[in-house]
Amino acid sequence: MPVIFGALIFCWAAATWAPDTGFGKVMRQALIEAPARKLAQTTPLKLAVGIVALASLFAFMLSAPELVPLIGFGDLALYFDAAALTLVMGAVMKYKSLVLPITTSLRQWAANAFCSVAGMGRKLGTRRVRSLKSPTAPDDKEPEPAWAFAFA
Repeated sequence: MPVIFGALIFCWAAATWAPDTGFGKVMRQALIEAPARKLAQTTPLKLAVGIVALASLFAFMLSAPELVPLIGFGDLALYFDAAALTLVMGAVMKYKSLVLPITTSLRQWAANAFCSVAGMGRKLGTRRVRSLKSPTAPDDKEPEPAWAFAFA
């Protein structure tokens, strides 16, 4: 921990005392300008939520310090669940794209085999075309006398 803190102090010193060097420019951008930009975007609601979250974490650390690492386990479980769900969804999609054409062709084959065994004479993939009836010639007969009143 002291080594990390010392490296951070060194980077901050390079950003403030040697801003013209390449390392100083990069450190100034990362350690001074980026946090200042984020703080400028902070709204009072975000600040209040952050203070409440930090206060509750501090109270949690004081009341049960041995349970603080369990917060990390919850995050790890969430990441593991997301990774497992992604893998399962990928496997299901590959399975569907592989099996669906096979099952479709098997169903068509079975239906064709059943139709030929049952003597239906028509395969599943073919369509029966209806024959168009030719229009009949109109009859020029006189209506029967019983219906003569309907045509008068």
